[in-house]
Amino acid sequence: MGRITATACLLATCAAGGALADTEPVKAWSFSPVPVGALRGVVIPASKASAFEALIETPGDVGLPAAWEGRKLAWGRLASQDDGGFRVVQRLKGDDPAAIMVIAGHFYNPVIYRNQDYRFRFTCNRTAALYIDGRRLITTGDARFCVARVHSYEHRVGPVRFVIVTSAQGEPDFHFEMAQPGDVHFFAELPKQIDKEAHVDDYLSRPISNGLVDAVVAVPDTVKGYYRGNRFEQAGIILSLDYRGHTYFPVAAMAHNPIDPHQPVGPCEECFDPIAWDDAKPGEPFIKFGVGLYEKQCVEKSAWYDPAWLVRLFDWTTRSGKNWVEFTQTVRGPRGWAYHYVKRIVLVPGQPEMRIEHELINTGRNQIDIEQYNHNWISIDGVEASYGYVAEFPFVPAAEGKTRSGFEFNGSSISFASQEPSYVSIAGFKPHATDNQVSISTKASSASLLITGDFALSKAAMYACEQAFCFEPFVTIRVLPGEKAAWSRVYKFRSGT
Repeated sequence: MGRITATACLLATCAAGGALADTEPVKAWSFSPVPVGALRGVVIPASKASAFEALIETPGDVGLPAAWEGRKLAWGRLASQDDGGFRVVQRLKGDDPAAIMVIAGHFYNPVIYRNQDYRFRFTCNRTAALYIDGRRLITTGDARFCVARVHSYEHRVGPVRFVIVTSAQGEPDFHFEMAQPGDVHFFAELPKQIDKEAHVDDYLSRPISNGLVDAVVAVPDTVKGYYRGNRFEQAGIILSLDYRGHTYFPVAAMAHNPIDPHQPVGPCEECFDPIAWDDAKPGEPFIKFGVGLYEKQCVEKSAWYDPAWLVRLFDWTTRSGKNWVEFTQTVRGPRGWAYHYVKRIVLVPGQPEMRIEHELINTGRNQIDIEQYNHNWISIDGVEASYGYVAEFPFVPAAEGKTRSGFEFNGSSISFASQEPSYVSIAGFKPHATDNQVSISTKASSASLLITGDFALSKAAMYACEQAFCFEPFVTIRVLPGEKAAWSRVYKFRSGT
């Protein structure tokens, strides 16, 4: 069993009326009850109690298991009380005085507020323990409120499971409250859109070929898509690509987390800044271009790495031919924001070449301003970045701003041979399409890759990690209502033989 420790920044006190011995947090959020609909309870026999408690002490684990050790778990609902508390209505069956009642649910953090204490207030009419994200924060045995604090850097963004463990005898009643800014969501079972176990190995895909290059492209789907994360556009994920026995992007793994925002492969695209953010109030929807509709958090500025609460993923329509696949997304968003977006992946006939073509039509009432980049997860023949990669440019690149170690600048090239993840913004390119070009190679393979675009770079960056070596070209797109924009990215595959 876990215990409360000050060194882990899990500060808990018990006092009549809930008075705190420590200083108040930076923002004095008020307490509100956890909704009764977000709670479920189940009885665990005494012989299994210790093992089950060990199970719920796993940090980062979420979900309510439907079965455990060959036994189906019947999670029951709880009843609310007039005083704002809860009562467990599930009765213990049989004579097992040492059985335990496990009450569980989830809350979703769409952002972590820095320098902020997240507070939980709990009381029960019997001995009970409260766990947040696998950590035991509170043990109480009387009617006094117990308050636990979790500092922001110890708190987890996204879905978090809470668990209460007490005796299964009689009908335990308790109060459970959380102090939060108002953008936290509560639920019992995981919604399918954030369930990492849903449709992991039966995702949809389309093979395409031009006789030289063979590729398998993921079909975006809100339920069964290979990638359903909230960061990258779900359309355009290349699961595998081969030219003359060489591969150029990481081959997609069958076992993966489809909702992990950082787990796509190949030339995946993203817009950092959202649409319809500035005119949205906290709690109102905004648009993540090419992804979905999200709820604005209680923050002034959007951050691409914050997993805002998903209202709905945008649908895609997919068409394909022998050597191409086309994705179309039509969005009618809030407050007059709307667009029609087409992305087309083409293996050029007779050439070892792939084109990613885009067309965006502004069908709304507001000007659309986005900056799209391609992450370009590159792994030639599976060679890890630490074995040594080189990116060659038609200009002399220079590091801009802070630079993570690992990249070396040498004339018109940037090389990498490190095991540490590294990132650097690049300057030195001119504002025309001829500088939007990079040749990527590794000393461990004869194959190489040339990436170009028909647009001037607005920004550029390099990123490298164990799995991939990445060149990130950015393009600024501004579209007035009723107008359209088009841009393309081109990949030329070279075998070296």
